[in-house]
Amino acid sequence: MNKKFVLALTLAITTCVANSQTLRIGLAEDPDILDPTLGRTFVGRIVFASLCDKLFDIDEKLGIVPQLATGYQWSADSKTLTIKLRTDVTFHDGEKMDAAAVKFNLERHKTMPGSNRSGELRPVNTVDVVDAATVRLNLSAPFTPLLAALAAWRANHAALDCTLVRGNHDSRAGDPPSALGICVVNEPWLIGPFAACHHPQLHPTHAVIAGHLHPACRLHGPGRDSLRLPCFVVQAGQAVFPAFGEFTGGWTVAGEAGRGLYPVGGGKVWCLPQIG
Repeated sequence: MNKKFVLALTLAITTCVANSQTLRIGLAEDPDILDPTLGRTFVGRIVFASLCDKLFDIDEKLGIVPQLATGYQWSADSKTLTIKLRTDVTFHDGEKMDAAAVKFNLERHKTMPGSNRSGELRPVNTVDVVDAATVRLNLSAPFTPLLAALAAWRANHAALDCTLVRGNHDSRAGDPPSALGICVVNEPWLIGPFAACHHPQLHPTHAVIAGHLHPACRLHGPGRDSLRLPCFVVQAGQAVFPAFGEFTGGWTVAGEAGRGLYPVGGGKVWCLPQIG
């Protein structure tokens, strides 16, 4: 390349950067809604990070660090969390942030219809204003969620879009924390030719992929030898996926006409002969 051209290009870029007063960041899509209580998408969390501060944040080592808070303390029975707040913070409109504002926001997250934060605050019974710089959360029971492993995995796969289709357990456990950047939807979630559901069912226009039942099949060998393996169950209009967790149990499925069983074992998926 011509050295004069390279020099001219370098000077042009330097001049543009020097004269620019605005940093523009391109996102793959628009946020779903500009409301932290109702927002549920990963790109929305990126936007909120530039607009809103949190009581606490997660650092590069996945440690909990104060942001709008200055510190916190648990009670001896782990059912009361007292949070001390910064006193030098104002909202965009100039109003001062204090404990009353924190109480309002937490209660809005917990009780507003359609809130995607309510599950995270389900263990919180009440929020008390101790003084202008102190707020107290009263919990129904000790709550120490074991999210460190999930947070570490999410940090290592931050570019991966994750969508959770709510199921029956989520009605009690609640949605995962928004900091994990997992999009949460109700069933059916239509994606291409498929309808992703938690409960097995039929859809009028899409083939269903579902879970919930944790199907397994039993293989019989010589004598009384048998082996029970998790399996995929495929039949007209739907496929039910197995579960591989240690605490999920399983529903033993028998082969029948029109039903395909695909057990998982030895690092492979096997196809069993179909009946009929």
